[in-house]
Amino acid sequence: MNIQKILFPVDLTEFSESAAKHVGAMAALFNAKIAIVHAVEDPLKWYGSPNPIKTVETDLPKALEHDEKAVRAFAQSHFANRNVAITSELADPLELIERTANAIKADLIMMPTHGRGRFRAALLGSLTAEVLHDLAVPVWTAVH
Repeated sequence: MNIQKILFPVDLTEFSESAAKHVGAMAALFNAKIAIVHAVEDPLKWYGSPNPIKTVETDLPKALEHDEKAVRAFAQSHFANRNVAITSELADPLELIERTANAIKADLIMMPTHGRGRFRAALLGSLTAEVLHDLAVPVWTAVH
C-alpha cells in the first residue's frame, strides 16, 4: 500500500489527542502528507439544548474563529515539523470528511472512536461507523 495523503478528522477531544501520535508515526513511515479536518457543528442543530436561547444567541463567527485557532494549535502541538493542511468549517462532520477525502484524494483516513460499544453507537450513531460504511477510502481506527 502506498500512502501519500492521510486525512485526520479531529474533534479536539482526548481521543484526537491520543490518535495524533499514531497519525504522525504513519505519516513518517510513508512520508505522507497530513490533512486535518474539523467540523464545527451548527448550534441551531443542537437538539435538546438545556438553554435554547443561549444556542440561538451563539456568536457563530466567533465560534468558528475560536475552533480554527484551536485546530491550528492542535496541529502545531502534534505536527510542528510538518506542513499540515487544515480545514475547519461549519458543516456536517460526515459530509465534510467525505468532501475533503475526495478533494485531496486521501489514501487513508485515520480517526479514533470514542469506544462507546455497539449498542450505544446503534442508538446514538457513530461518525466512525458512517465513515467506514459510506466512504471508499481505507480507514484506520482504534479506541483510545
